[in-house]
This record gives sequence, structure tokens and C-alpha cells, in this order.
Amino acid sequence: MKDQPSVCRRSTNRKPHRKSDLSPDRRRLVERMQELNHGRIAGLVVHGHEPQWSPRPRVIRDVVIGKRSGARPERGQANFALKGHVAELCQHFDQAPDGARFTIIVQDGLPTRFSVEEPSLD
Repeated sequence: MKDQPSVCRRSTNRKPHRKSDLSPDRRRLVERMQELNHGRIAGLVVHGHEPQWSPRPRVIRDVVIGKRSGARPERGQANFALKGHVAELCQHFDQAPDGARFTIIVQDGLPTRFSVEEPSLD
């Protein structure tokens, strides 16, 4: 778990507006989605409301005929305004129980859908 507080937590109702508003782990996720462009990030564990990179999530790249296959041009930018898709995903991280596993569908570098496997309450 991270000692650094997460941005866009439910308790503060603060939504990220720019990439620089995100925690380092959330920025890394945004960059990974932009690099992927189309596909899925599967098995991304959330702990302390932050995406974790160990264990490593699986990345499944989709190739969309007639669309750009490489990384998004925004990938190299240090800061930019975030789309609502990213802010909404952050809100779901803020509500997720520790150990939840997300599978995120990425289209045009943005999260468009996701499923959450929540830990058993046994």
C-alpha cells in the first residue's frame, strides 16, 4: 500500500483534470493505455485505491484494421487535460476493495469499459 494519498478519492470528491493531478501509478496506467491504443489490460490489481504493477497485469493488443496500431501521440506529453473516461475509472478505483482485479477495455487509448473481479467475502 502507498503512503501517498490518492487523487480523486471519494472522501474529497476531487476529480483529476490533468495528467499531473494523477498519482504516479495512475499516470503509469494512462501512459500504458495510450501505448496500447486498442486492447485490454487484464488482471490489474487495485490496492489502497491505486493500480498495482506487481503482479504484472496481462496486456492484450487488438489490431483494428484501418486504424492506427501504434501508441497515441499524446503518450509522449508530460501533461494534458484528461478525458472524462479516465476520471470515471479513477472514481471506480476509489470505490474498489483491496485486491479487486480490473480488466480494462481500451479503445483509442482510453478506457471504454471494464469488469471488476472482487475478492470473496468468505
